[in-house]
Amino acid sequence: MLTLSAVTASVLLTPVALYLIWQGFTFSWPMVGMIVGSGVIHMLYFLLLDRAYRSQGGSGDLSIVYPLARATGPLITIVVATLFFDETMSAVALCGALLIGISALTLMGNPRQLLSLQHSQGIGFALLCGCMIAWYTVWDK
Repeated sequence: MLTLSAVTASVLLTPVALYLIWQGFTFSWPMVGMIVGSGVIHMLYFLLLDRAYRSQGGSGDLSIVYPLARATGPLITIVVATLFFDETMSAVALCGALLIGISALTLMGNPRQLLSLQHSQGIGFALLCGCMIAWYTVWDK
């Protein structure tokens, strides 16, 4: 599915890129570096997400892996932005982050599953996915 999505996006976006180049747009080396970097980070995210789902004989349950990966990404982004980029979070942003975390726990159905050794490998990969989400959020910004 991921391969099909990537090929479809490439087929659809290549003519757009060629049109822009034909119109005189030029890519600078820093632009190319940012584009390639973003692609690599997104590829790592998808590979880690796939690995999380396949972990421990398929026990990387969708109801655990996906909410955990998607919730930790924004939370890590907030921490990184605050610590390293001197961003200040408003009360609304912090409440939003808290709601994301609560929603992820709610989607899991039973948050105690996070303590289960049966799911530990999937949880580890899900947390790495969250790191990749934070990384590509900061990188793409």
